[in-house]
Amino acid sequence: MMRSVGSTKLLKPVSRSFENCTGAGLVIPWVTRTVPGGARSSQRVCAASGWARLFIHKILRNYQLVFAAGTGRIAGFFAAGGDMAVTIKPASPRDPQAEALLLKSHALMRSLYAPEDSHFLDVDALCAPDITLFLAAEDGQALGCIALRTGERCAEVKSFFVDPAARGRGIGQALLDHLFAVACAGGVQVLRLETGVGLDAAARLYRANGFVPSGPFGQYAASAASLFFEKSLVQSR
Repeated sequence: MMRSVGSTKLLKPVSRSFENCTGAGLVIPWVTRTVPGGARSSQRVCAASGWARLFIHKILRNYQLVFAAGTGRIAGFFAAGGDMAVTIKPASPRDPQAEALLLKSHALMRSLYAPEDSHFLDVDALCAPDITLFLAAEDGQALGCIALRTGERCAEVKSFFVDPAARGRGIGQALLDHLFAVACAGGVQVLRLETGVGLDAAARLYRANGFVPSGPFGQYAASAASLFFEKSLVQSR
């Protein structure tokens, strides 16, 4: 999905009819720039900068976007080289499929940790105005979810869960990629999260995506049952 003209990497427009491609809380701003020596005098490129640009590039490189007919809204994506057609979009925690997925996650946390060490947010708490829940679904079937609780410059990752039947298909990575792009576009500088000791696959995924160990934050206290991670979204200069 990327084209290189000279030393400038350009995003190949996914549709000539869209100036701003908006989907699932993510805006991809297109601008027209003159391209010296190119086959045409101008090309549309992504106007985002810094980490936001990098994450948007990653999404457009790794997923073939699917647009809703007659709109500029991203309806979903196909994983590169695969046949997965998955949508990621904001959802109410009270949506029946979202709630069913969340309750599966809550049941797992209760089975693994004592009440004082279970820090999941219940459905009512997830309806707070500073929290957005994103739902990944295929053919109307919910596969995974992730939530972003935003502050002034920091945000927290919450309710990250993929249905066991859908694991191994890249759903978790796609949810994280989407969250990174949304967070960057919203001006978030640092992402933080708490996860439970023993959730090794989750910890590996966080580390693979640039999260580093950190200490307790916000309302959390140090606990032998908790691991804390953070990821800077500010591009190094």
